[in-house]
Amino acid sequence: MMEYNKLVYLISTKDEGIDLVLKSIPKENSNKIFVICHQVSNTSFIKSEIDRSDIIYIESRVLGLSKSRNILLEYFFNNYKKSIFVLTDDDVIYQDVDVSDIYDEFVTKKADILISRVWSFEQWFKDYESRPLVHDLKSVRSVSSIEIIGNGASFTNSDKTILFNERFGLGAKYKLGEEPIFLTKIIENGYRILSTDLSLFVHPKESSGTIIVKEFYYAKSGYYVYFYGKVIGSLLLCRLILKHHFSGKSKCSLLDALKCAYKGVLDY
Repeated sequence: MMEYNKLVYLISTKDEGIDLVLKSIPKENSNKIFVICHQVSNTSFIKSEIDRSDIIYIESRVLGLSKSRNILLEYFFNNYKKSIFVLTDDDVIYQDVDVSDIYDEFVTKKADILISRVWSFEQWFKDYESRPLVHDLKSVRSVSSIEIIGNGASFTNSDKTILFNERFGLGAKYKLGEEPIFLTKIIENGYRILSTDLSLFVHPKESSGTIIVKEFYYAKSGYYVYFYGKVIGSLLLCRLILKHHFSGKSKCSLLDALKCAYKGVLDY
């Protein structure tokens, strides 16, 4: 039976992450549903009984973050497609938010997707003041998955399937870039993505000083080829490699970085 006007949290987790998810989910609220895709590599992690009507547990033996999100999105559109979906992970703290406030934002902004703010204990997760109100193909490349809120009603009568590209994301061949590729596809299909000041989660701030190893360039190669093609993508990869090499951010040799990037381009 189709349910309407719910706030549906779509939660991806793997193995022991399920324990963290179940501990962090807030108390029951008639307007909120929590759908968990639990990717299992070891049967000892399976949760056979969850005694809450607002939690939907989906066990999956297929691994990969984008595959998990697609399982969740397909479940949402089959059961709650005139509700609101929120993509999230197993390491967030839930903020108390009124579902009606989110609906009002969608109506006021005439948006299909809202990009929310995420709080990080004593500061915002990132610089939200510099982001545009209406997102374009460039600005969506800096969006994180836990900032994405979708209006299911916008996609109800669409003949275009809006899902994640399963070649990208953790557990896939190319381990990054799934969010901008997903949002790019949405914009290219004529949907509107706008910023909102609403905040649904608290999450630790990402480190800006990430150490880059050679595998990063393999993952990045798929991202560049997807957006720019092999020729221009390769040139942009070379520029990125040189930039990180001379800044000292890259912790692998220049040759290893070039080899990994070249292999990633060939494998695409």
